[in-house]
Amino acid sequence: MAEIYDIAVVGGGPAGLTAGIYAGRAGKKTAIFEKEMIGGQITFTEKIDNFPAAPGMSGFDYATTLQSQAESFGAEVIMDEIAEVVKPEREGGTFTLKTARGDEYQALAVILATGLHRRKMNISREDGLIGHGISFCAVCDGAFFRNQEVAVYGGGNTAVEDAIFLAGLCSKVTIIHRRDRFRAEQNLVGQLKAKDNVVFEMKKTVSAVHGDKMIESITVQDVDTGEQKDIPVSALFVAIGQVPDGRPFADLVAEDEAGYYLVDEGCASGVAGVFVAGDGRSKKVRQLTTAVSDGAVAATEACRYVDRLRGQEYI
Repeated sequence: MAEIYDIAVVGGGPAGLTAGIYAGRAGKKTAIFEKEMIGGQITFTEKIDNFPAAPGMSGFDYATTLQSQAESFGAEVIMDEIAEVVKPEREGGTFTLKTARGDEYQALAVILATGLHRRKMNISREDGLIGHGISFCAVCDGAFFRNQEVAVYGGGNTAVEDAIFLAGLCSKVTIIHRRDRFRAEQNLVGQLKAKDNVVFEMKKTVSAVHGDKMIESITVQDVDTGEQKDIPVSALFVAIGQVPDGRPFADLVAEDEAGYYLVDEGCASGVAGVFVAGDGRSKKVRQLTTAVSDGAVAATEACRYVDRLRGQEYI
């Protein structure tokens, strides 16, 4: 018979791990499921500057510390992908969580903290060159291209942070953005503009990538004139946005057109026993601070739900 948890958290990013801390401290038998990397997108951040009382901490160190903290309160981290969550036949019954490997787990309450993944360019030859010069993580792969010429595609915080990081490693960094100004925080933009080895290609898009075994060049296209030119690069770091990872659970929780869970600040899904936390939730601000806030709220509400099932009062 499948093991029964009080609370199952789907996703091991900051929201999910924070939920694990709160659920564990409340004495709930808790499992956190993560399909790829503990910490999620935050692990790709070289330095966290906007999280209270943690200036300069790397995303990897933050995620590792958060995991240790959750485990210290009894939360169990399980590295596996949850492919489906089946509702109980009656309200108050147990949910069945089915993994991609065919295993099954049971839980009284479920917290979906599924987060986001990086958006692809969707151009010819992109998939074949991912891992061969095309990367979605400058912190992970930047060192492979030390003293070489590279490009960054995007205009938000992630793209600008990637370009700043790469400017310290590479001989030349070309940043390409489809608008005439960056969406990133002005402090970051100022840091980037202070670098003397960064070239700006504004109001441009990447229309093609070239190379056999490794990327050798990219084609950028002017959004107004359509004019194209080739830029030789050893790597292209793509940071053009993120896509929510909640598709497998669309039948469980309502989603908007973009795939974000339609859940308010209370983090309750409208389905008894199902809660939502983190960047996969429809909201205006997606930051580390809001992710951990969601984790705390969702876990608190999940604990109250479990206690109500048992006729206990949540303290």
